Amino acid sequence: MDAFRPLLATVAAALRELGNEHGQKASFEVTSELWLSLHGRAHLGGALPWFDFPQESRYLDRLIDQVLPVGRT
Repeated sequence: MDAFRPLLATVAAALRELGNEHGQKASFEVTSELWLSLHGRAHLGGALPWFDFPQESRYLDRLIDQVLPVGRT
């Protein structure tokens, strides 16, 4: 969980910057979504090396856009 705390702090700061008023609960939920999605991607990448996954940078951009759709450019 060492990496979860810095991710949570980053997400909380981003949500504050976007004007999110839902506070700590929203930060934890968004961080959990990112955390689970990234771990799923990492696991499947190793388990299914033959599968044609999207580029990591594209996957990350799309994931962030889905979880934090406001304020991205």
